Amino acid sequence: MSDKKLLIRNSLSGVLQLFITAVLTFLCVPVLISKLGLEVYGVFAVLSVVSNLSTLADLGMDRALIVYLSNQGKSKESNFDIFVALSIKLSLLCVLIAILLGIEKIVLLNVLNIPIHYYDEAVIFFRCILFSNAFMILGMSFASILDSLQKVYVNSLTRLIYSIIYWFGLLFVVIKGYGLTGIGVVSVIASLLWFVMTVGIAFKLWGTFHLGGIKKHWKRIFYKQIVYSSKIFSASVLNWFFEPLSKILLSKFIGLNAVALFDVALRIRGQIASLFSKAIYPLGPYIANSKDSKHLYEVVADMTKKIHLVVIPFSLIFVFISKILIYLWMGGENLGDLSLFVAVLCGGFLLLVPPTYPIYQYLYTKSLAGKTVWIQCTNVVVNVLVFFCLYNSCGLYTILFSNSIAYFCSYLLSDFYLRKYILSELQSEYSFYFKMFLLFIALLIVGGCIRILLPFSIMDLILYPIVLLAVYVVFVRLFKLIVLKDIIRYFGTFPLLEKILLFILGMRKESL
Repeated sequence: MSDKKLLIRNSLSGVLQLFITAVLTFLCVPVLISKLGLEVYGVFAVLSVVSNLSTLADLGMDRALIVYLSNQGKSKESNFDIFVALSIKLSLLCVLIAILLGIEKIVLLNVLNIPIHYYDEAVIFFRCILFSNAFMILGMSFASILDSLQKVYVNSLTRLIYSIIYWFGLLFVVIKGYGLTGIGVVSVIASLLWFVMTVGIAFKLWGTFHLGGIKKHWKRIFYKQIVYSSKIFSASVLNWFFEPLSKILLSKFIGLNAVALFDVALRIRGQIASLFSKAIYPLGPYIANSKDSKHLYEVVADMTKKIHLVVIPFSLIFVFISKILIYLWMGGENLGDLSLFVAVLCGGFLLLVPPTYPIYQYLYTKSLAGKTVWIQCTNVVVNVLVFFCLYNSCGLYTILFSNSIAYFCSYLLSDFYLRKYILSELQSEYSFYFKMFLLFIALLIVGGCIRILLPFSIMDLILYPIVLLAVYVVFVRLFKLIVLKDIIRYFGTFPLLEKILLFILGMRKESL
């Protein structure tokens, strides 16, 4: 299978897995809120912060492992890397879980601010989440083996099976009235089954692990892993302080109801983030296997441009239709606040974050992982500073300002790195980005006029996509933002889709 077809296969499998998981999430969350109640769901949301334990116990080794194995292939050095990475993670995991279990009461009551009358149920859920994450953390090393073999589609399948077991299990225990305790047990079962599947497939595809002589090389491999992984780990830890810390700040200064609203928006935002990260993720192993060249720079730069072209119309369409979507999904209760949270947090994320994915992948696979630390640091610091500056005056809506401004600042820094490491080797792209800005303004004005002139209704689901996409197509054709070679490059393996896009954009293949 050619590199191009493999990249497309890996990307589409991830997008399909995400789509099914998103459907399950959207169907199940309203049931969870209905059966648990908004406050208990808020407890569930706060305790879910523990799921981010994976970023602490991972040490950035999974991404580092992908880079090493992609470069080294099936070799003795790769076997050493796998064994040492697993040993370090297992040791750290045991220590971390032991500490958290020892101070669980302090964590639940003082750090996460769980009300005392929910403590008995919350502590069981807390313990289950710890062990569930242990299976996920260890399993990710074996998932990295599959990724390095360009078998991303296999990982997508196992994650899909996990999602089905998890969400249907949650529905069953909540409907039966088992509450947070039942949810915790389901989490452990689903993660254990995923772990067994991933380990079994990894052993089958990788083959025998030969570890003879590892004692002589232990220190060298350990040092190699720690030096490179620490940079990725630092970025991951800082990322951990973004969404979970936002929840903690809301819980402490605003209240659990705010956490519940924020969590619903996060779940939707999480699906959006996964959509783009799944589609872009196979680019990481591809870059790791490629030498720095003008061709590689062009790939990264062009993908960044095309992501901009995708997110601008869809972010604005999402913002304008979010209210009716929330109404159809969750009903009229808390519609105003909930739709505002979803529109601002998801729309801002969609517009500013996915365009940074290609340069982020380039940085962490090309010995520039330290730069990703600064990107995540910007995210966290700006978010916290803005929150503390505004929470007294903005109250519930403070998090909307802090998250959005943080996204914008990290976007600017990512764009700086893109220009320094990629665009410096290519021709200037200022004219393209100026056209992107004009496109954004044009779509915003058209959507705003529709909102002013027409009332909120179910027709929003049809009106905004049709009108905004029509304006988008006219703008793209007028300013030639997409050319014939772009259609052939990205959709050449899908003849029907290629013909449709050529027709919409008024192009002919013969004119190439």
